[in-house]
This record gives sequence, structure tokens and C-alpha cells, in this order.
Amino acid sequence: LGAVPDTWAYNIYLTLLCSENLVDMALEVLQIMVEKGREPDVVSYTIVISGLCKARRFDTAVELWHTMIWKGFSPDNKAWRALVLGLCDGGKVDLAYELTVGAMKGKVNFS
Repeated sequence: LGAVPDTWAYNIYLTLLCSENLVDMALEVLQIMVEKGREPDVVSYTIVISGLCKARRFDTAVELWHTMIWKGFSPDNKAWRALVLGLCDGGKVDLAYELTVGAMKGKVNFS
């Protein structure tokens, strides 16, 4: 039929991929979404950021966080929690603190 899944359907797929630790595939799906005209939303980014942290890919998680903000998305509490707790659980407390201080100084707007 050639139908393109909506963002909600892609988010289910991203959740499945990340739950199976297939974060590289999840990153590819984010690119495919854009190519198919389905821009990832905050939920999409949060799912993959959480998966990256669980896979101990902290640098990539932070990079994706910055990409999300650069694209104009305001991280919500769930996105913020996924990143900060993921970093802390992985022993990256200093980086989590740095991001938190940046947010408190207004560098990150989250609601």
C-alpha cells in the first residue's frame, strides 16, 4: 500500500528496538522517519536517549539530546529524567550535574 507509519507507530518500534538493545537500529529509524516525512518528536528522542544510556552510549545520548534541542524541541520532564538518571546510573554523575546546572541557568528550557 505504500502507507508511511505515523510518529506514534514509529515510537512503538523505537521502544521495541531499544528494549532489545538495538540502539544503532533505533538511530537509523530516527533518520528514516525524517526521510519519510515523519519528524521525530520529544517522545521519539526520549526513547532513544534512554536506550542509549542503558547501552552505556552516553556520548551519543548527550549528542542526541543536543540535536533534539537544536531542532527546536523543548525536553519535557520525561526526557530530562531519562537523560539525567541514565547518566547517573551509568556513573556519569559529573556530566548529569553539568547538564542540570546548564538547565538551571536557562540553557535548556524544559517544561
